[in-house]
Amino acid sequence: MNPIYLRKSSDKLLFLIHGYTGSPTDFNGLPEFVFQKYNVDVKVPLLPGHGTKIQDLDSLRFKDFYSFIEDEFKKTRKEYKQVIIGGVSFGAQLALLLASRYRVHGVFTACLPLELRFPFNVPGIQLLGFLKKYWAKRITQDEQLLRKEAFHYTHMHANGLNIVTKANKALQNAIPLIQSPVLSLHSIYDRIGHEKGFEKLETMLKVPHFKKIYTNKNHNLFFSESKNDAYHDIDQLFTNA
Repeated sequence: MNPIYLRKSSDKLLFLIHGYTGSPTDFNGLPEFVFQKYNVDVKVPLLPGHGTKIQDLDSLRFKDFYSFIEDEFKKTRKEYKQVIIGGVSFGAQLALLLASRYRVHGVFTACLPLELRFPFNVPGIQLLGFLKKYWAKRITQDEQLLRKEAFHYTHMHANGLNIVTKANKALQNAIPLIQSPVLSLHSIYDRIGHEKGFEKLETMLKVPHFKKIYTNKNHNLFFSESKNDAYHDIDQLFTNA
């Protein structure tokens, strides 16, 4: 599994960040859609420990992922006049953190786990990681078919919950610093992130916040029946930038 970098010598960039135990293919056809429609370069780095086997995530922590993605962003953004950032799940957390520290023209989040659902929000649940390191993901048959050509792990790493929790703590101070418009995409049936995170994000932001709620049951909107709607909803970041 390799990073994705679609280039047309454009002065505009869409910088995308995939999820934990995902891959650059987490966005399905979005990179190609934006690349063709808007003449925008698209880059999706491969996060550390990903694209191989789940055991390669054993020693990685939140700071490792943020340091990596910040370095990737800093060395890429210099080539462009206009940059939009997007992320899915844990990648959405990283996207907001970057947008709080660097001036960009827009940021979108998909399936942001700012508020976790039961049982992920149960105090002390991280301790279960000492008993079992890898947990099978609940992936529907429909989603498995949609992901047939996309690399992802079939198991979740026990470190994942701790990493997401640390990212949310960092976002408490970071979100009010964001200076670009934010677009949030979320499903009310997301099995990991609760839609209450929308309300929390709304109260913390000091910039225009555009929201879209879906009703699909997959955690990743881009591998659901809502994928085309999501592509077109992201349009507004480019038409309004």
